[in-house]
Amino acid sequence: MIDRKPLLDAWANSLAQAAYSGALDGKPMHILSVHTVCGPRAGALEIHAGLDTERLLSSMAKSDCALLRQFVTWDFAGDPLAYMSSRYVRLEAAWAREMEEKNITLSSIGQKPKAGGRWVVGKNEYGSTVVVGLSDSLPHYLIAGWTGSGKTLSVRSALCQLSQDPANKIVLVDGKYGAGLGCLENLAGVVAPVALDVESARRALAWAVIEMKKRYAALAMNEEINGRIIVACDEIQELAQDEAIADMLSKLVRLGREVKVHCIIATQHPLLDIFG
Repeated sequence: MIDRKPLLDAWANSLAQAAYSGALDGKPMHILSVHTVCGPRAGALEIHAGLDTERLLSSMAKSDCALLRQFVTWDFAGDPLAYMSSRYVRLEAAWAREMEEKNITLSSIGQKPKAGGRWVVGKNEYGSTVVVGLSDSLPHYLIAGWTGSGKTLSVRSALCQLSQDPANKIVLVDGKYGAGLGCLENLAGVVAPVALDVESARRALAWAVIEMKKRYAALAMNEEINGRIIVACDEIQELAQDEAIADMLSKLVRLGREVKVHCIIATQHPLLDIFG
């Protein structure tokens, strides 16, 4: 892979020199600091310009970032961005295709499974591993995005990691007729065949609702609740038009937190009337 750090340094230096010389808007600007960010998909500068911040942002964002485009030192993809991030002016430009980190493997960022309902989702633009989890404050996850954005892969990765906890039970509902989550049918902790249509989705969700009610009964008796029930749904909008399915999903989302029943749902159309 091309060494991208020198490209960011050259971008920062040329922009700082232009600011000092007054080339950006006709008057010199004082740059206090420039921090380069070498992300997997884009490069960025975070510029602290003090009292000249407004002028810097204005010049960089003006006319569809016309001036900003002239300073980026590589053949960038898409449109660059200029906006405020905390006290900094942040400038971003996507890497060319051959410069992107396209494949970030789980083994390269998380060698050990995470306990307590947590899993590794990737790494941030600073190279740090990002870990999320199921908890009282974040009992459910809704993954939305267009076709090809990686929703299904995100759900698969989460479930593969969560299945390593033998106390977890997993329910799979696949609106892609098995193309999405079907490959996980034999995953440890999966309690039944993948639900692929309205009837099987009704049965799978009914089981989860019944188990949730049993857990509430156990909670009322001061009994300990072990493990989590994780209901994973891919392209749920294909099935949630069914009133019974929508109703059961709503119950699981509203009531599951207290008894460690969680939903991980992927959809292109996150509509409130389905999940609320």
